[in-house]
Amino acid sequence: MHQLKLKVNIISGNQSLKSLKKNIIDLNFKNEFLICDDVLKDNIYIKKNIKNIKNKLFIKFKTEPTYQMLNEYIKIIKNIKIDCIIAIGGGSTMDFAKGLATLYTNPVNSLKLMGFPKNLNNPLPVITVPSTTSTGSEVTYNAVFTDSEKKKKLGINSEKNYPILAILDPFIISQTPKNIIYQSSIASLMRALETFVTEDSNEVTKYFSKISFNLLVQSLLKNKLNIKDYENLQWGCIFSMFALSNSSAGPSGVINYFLSSNYKISQPLSYCFSAIEFIKFNIDKGYYHYGDILDKKSNPKMNSVKLIKILKKVINNIKKEIFETKLNLSNQKNIEFQIFEAFKNINFLPLQKNPIKIKHSELKEIITKVIN
Repeated sequence: MHQLKLKVNIISGNQSLKSLKKNIIDLNFKNEFLICDDVLKDNIYIKKNIKNIKNKLFIKFKTEPTYQMLNEYIKIIKNIKIDCIIAIGGGSTMDFAKGLATLYTNPVNSLKLMGFPKNLNNPLPVITVPSTTSTGSEVTYNAVFTDSEKKKKLGINSEKNYPILAILDPFIISQTPKNIIYQSSIASLMRALETFVTEDSNEVTKYFSKISFNLLVQSLLKNKLNIKDYENLQWGCIFSMFALSNSSAGPSGVINYFLSSNYKISQPLSYCFSAIEFIKFNIDKGYYHYGDILDKKSNPKMNSVKLIKILKKVINNIKKEIFETKLNLSNQKNIEFQIFEAFKNINFLPLQKNPIKIKHSELKEIITKVIN
């Protein structure tokens, strides 16, 4: 028996942001509030399509959003009459909008909402307009936040906080710096592969993973992207999130969260590094069902070899973009130890979702390769 949970309302198409005002009217909102990533503030196309929104807040995210930031910004908007929030930006912007939407109707210290809070008042409705292609926040209820004091990342996660509408506009994606788009898209590709083999996957989630993989690969192998390619990258991200939200994550996320929380390395890039090492480990140990994402009827071992070749080809095609920033991790041995302790202390459920049982000594080797 399989259970599928999807709660989405998506508008997709080139320059679909032009319909924003009509969408607001159709949804009967009269007091909308815009939260936009500050890097998009001077984008001519976006400026033109948000000019009729009276209340706007442009936020510069120097780090991923924190609970402390939520407590600060809710003071700014709590006395403004708002009936919906529009978020334009990457995962940080969309998550922040969801957090403010929840706090607006649940006036408490945001740290009290950490995790999966119960008995919440309905949050403000949120309309999401993503400017990247990896987070999936535009179609999920999860919103990730970090406690900047304790360096703990968890979030505010309530099923009441699904976005009421997501607008996928590939024209916005086409104007985003290429390194961000490529890093985001390769992370979505790794997520599609990881969720494909997790023990909680099923035929439905595998189908989503396969669609995601095919959409992403066909565009990432191109030397020059057109609007249709950007749209494929957006939908590739969406389908990988459909797969993840109806199955489970693998072990890569803990390394990703640690590096992004403590060393300000982008989540897509750190996720890419860690997922690759776990995929290589599993295949080296004789797990060949990654290859089923190419063709379930063919030889799994041959398909796994073919898959690795495809991944190498994709990374080689975009490596100048995704690896343009060198990572400077001081005290490498200490970082490896801390990540290893993070796995141990949680008794570690995501590690158990890996298709191959990993010994502690092998885990240390994987972590070392990721950091290197």
